[in-house]
Amino acid sequence: MIDLRTPLVLLLVSLAASAPAVTPPKQFIGGTPVVAKDVNDNFTLLANAINALEQKRPVAMHGGKSYSLDATWCAASAPTLGNLGGRAGAKTICEAACNKSPTAHMCSVIEMQRSYTLGKTTTQDGWIEGPSGAGSTLGVSDCKGWTDSSSAGTGSLGSMWVTSGPGVGFPAWAQCWSASQPIHCCD
Repeated sequence: MIDLRTPLVLLLVSLAASAPAVTPPKQFIGGTPVVAKDVNDNFTLLANAINALEQKRPVAMHGGKSYSLDATWCAASAPTLGNLGGRAGAKTICEAACNKSPTAHMCSVIEMQRSYTLGKTTTQDGWIEGPSGAGSTLGVSDCKGWTDSSSAGTGSLGSMWVTSGPGVGFPAWAQCWSASQPIHCCD
């Protein structure tokens, strides 16, 4: 006869560090007959607790705003030029685009790559939070922190995700003042 108590106890102990307290509905006492329904109820409770943990994602919080980590693509906003009202403005647009989710934000390159890997794709090119930054030799500054759509020249290029042509599913850049496109939002 296999004793399942030890693996079950170890699993419960390992989950206890990151989960709310879970009390099995039936406590078993040595020498007492075990009823299948009681065992099944305990396992159902455990399965539900594990599923609840899997649904939780890590979230960063600062200044009253929350930002989902390990996010994937959830929506594209309406097309816009590069002035999004800064990064905070882009986040607000994405919160609305992703069913009013308070943790939605403009996708990063890694989040778009993760989304494509998981088969969660989009057919639209769009703005993304790019890897280039102000020091880029191309002048890619993400439209000067997503605040510029009027000036041409150095620093007026924004990062975008390309979904058609030879660069399918890769980051590229676009002109902030003339390339109206949606924001790719992740959550």
